Amino acid sequence: MDKLLEADELRPLHDLMLLLFEALKAIVDERVIKFDSSGDKSGNGEVIYNINKGEYFLEVEYNHPETLIFKTYNRVTEKVIGNLELGRIEFYKDKNYKHYRWRNDVELPGDFIKLNKQDQLDFLIQIIKSNFKFAESITHPLLEKS
Repeated sequence: MDKLLEADELRPLHDLMLLLFEALKAIVDERVIKFDSSGDKSGNGEVIYNINKGEYFLEVEYNHPETLIFKTYNRVTEKVIGNLELGRIEFYKDKNYKHYRWRNDVELPGDFIKLNKQDQLDFLIQIIKSNFKFAESITHPLLEKS
């Protein structure tokens, strides 16, 4: 994650990712949180927290850092569920698997950056808890993790 500090314009993203890590540690054991990133030379990509060996992902895209993307990967459902309280079900096809997974995009409020650090952290903890709890209620662990 230190590479985010190499460009001054990425410092806010770096700071957000550190804050998200603190929020995640308040909810799950730090040992099940892994950091990753993906991207291409055009600047598209995201920074990712992989939680519990791919049960959940929390992503922030470089080009849309105001949006938190919650996803399941190794938690699935067998069907599309209509009118969800949070998020949507998406169909994914892997090499060997076809699954329905859950996703929810959460826009940070416009005044988030103006909040003090503790209020930001409290907000993130609440959002993460509610998203993970909801995802757990409509999905189940994938028996064979891909």
